[in-house]
Amino acid sequence: MAMIAVMLPCFLFAMYEKHGQPLEVVIKNIIQTKFIAPKERPYRTDNLYSVLERQRKLEKEVSAIAKGNTKKQRGGKRTRKG
Repeated sequence: MAMIAVMLPCFLFAMYEKHGQPLEVVIKNIIQTKFIAPKERPYRTDNLYSVLERQRKLEKEVSAIAKGNTKKQRGGKRTRKG
């Protein structure tokens, strides 16, 4: 009986395959998904177009500063004293 208990796990590790993966890999994947990985994974995307838009805006601002074409904003009306 003891021999069966010792040989059965060895036989399973040698012969079992699921989707072309050996039992060690299958067990590792199960442990990773059940215990190690976070339970809730929020859906996030990296929008490439927003990054490109920000880069274009920054380049435009830098070129305007380099050329000296910055817009000066004035707050309110100016009155002459005198």
